[in-house]
Amino acid sequence: MSLAALGLSPDHPILVLLPWLGLLCALLLDVMISFRWTPELDLNIPTEIFVGDIINVTLTVRRPAPQLRIRVEWPDGVTGPAEATFPSKSNEQSQTRIKIRAVRRGAWTLAHIWLLWPSRLHLWEFAPRLQRNQ
Repeated sequence: MSLAALGLSPDHPILVLLPWLGLLCALLLDVMISFRWTPELDLNIPTEIFVGDIINVTLTVRRPAPQLRIRVEWPDGVTGPAEATFPSKSNEQSQTRIKIRAVRRGAWTLAHIWLLWPSRLHLWEFAPRLQRNQ
């Protein structure tokens, strides 16, 4: 873009900056219209799982963003899908279930959970890591 602007008008090098300023304005506008508080996540996980058991973990989000996904970094003793999506049916609450399997004995905690959603103009992707109190 910059080279095209420079080639069209070599006498006005300031025109080289115009496409970049337009992009910067679009990025700032996208952040301003997309900014929201982090959705609140509730996890329903049984306190005890035996090796080989497969259970459903229920995840509920209040105030979900459109196209909301969750990414979980499972501990060594548990396996499950790395990512899941939330159906966008309601503005108040959305719920999904993930099947996980215990593969080793031990006490495991979910320490790394991310909620992911695109900005309204899809120029950014928000990915806050949630702190989970055990």
